[in-house]
Amino acid sequence: MIHSVPPQNSSHTFDDQFDLRSRHSDFQQYFDRNDSLSAEAVDALPCQLDIPYGNHPLQTVDYFPAKRGNAPIVIFIHGGYWRALDKRNYRFIALPFIDENCAVCSINYRLAPEIGLETIVDDVIKALHSIREHATAINGNPNNLFVTGHSAGGHLALMSAMLLQRDNNPLLPSIRGILSLSGLFDLNPIRKSFLNETLNLDEPTATRFSPILNETFSIDIPLRFAVGGGETDEFIRQSKAIDVRMTANGNNSQFEILPDLNHFDIVYEFGKLDGVLTKQLLEIIR
Repeated sequence: MIHSVPPQNSSHTFDDQFDLRSRHSDFQQYFDRNDSLSAEAVDALPCQLDIPYGNHPLQTVDYFPAKRGNAPIVIFIHGGYWRALDKRNYRFIALPFIDENCAVCSINYRLAPEIGLETIVDDVIKALHSIREHATAINGNPNNLFVTGHSAGGHLALMSAMLLQRDNNPLLPSIRGILSLSGLFDLNPIRKSFLNETLNLDEPTATRFSPILNETFSIDIPLRFAVGGGETDEFIRQSKAIDVRMTANGNNSQFEILPDLNHFDIVYEFGKLDGVLTKQLLEIIR
């Protein structure tokens, strides 16, 4: 059974589930820590920052070259409910993967309300093409891409692959694994929350861009979905539900709840060498 129905259908309930800053009065401490760790990463690693893949200031990629050639490429997509945050806040995730001879790329994309969700996904796909074209310049293998993302970035990682498959895009075979941290895969609850004041999703768009409703997507790569045990019921439901859907579609899908972690600190299990999610992705890569 696909867990596709949220427990209650009211904007008040959905507001509570998605208003994470109200739930975590110390949220700024996490952002400050991210920025501090990211500054340390930039100081410690060779990098090429803010390389454009389009004409808009947000259409840029950060590149962290691997130490040796033909390396796997780890791609990270930041969250922020498709309307906020920036790749510069998450540059620290490069550190453990560079140590394991991966190249790392982090994507920025244009944000709502300036553009709609369909165009945001198009930006990510355009960035993926650009990364593949730049692969050898960062000692990477253009046919060995691993796409990851946090929150809205987890949605964009999976949704991009779905659209690549729909369009029979030749980029798709280069993607060898997807890992989502606290992703969002059912956008109709989002549409019924305060977030839609910025996102402006109508029902057809929310449905079309909800991976949980895709009954045909099947791809021969590992799909991994992780969520913190301290997250809201709706975030946990969505990660469970996408795993059920992807498994039902015949995918190699796995779901994991990480106890005691919340929406903000789960990324630290992806930004250190002994992190649970770092190890999980490295197992897929190897």
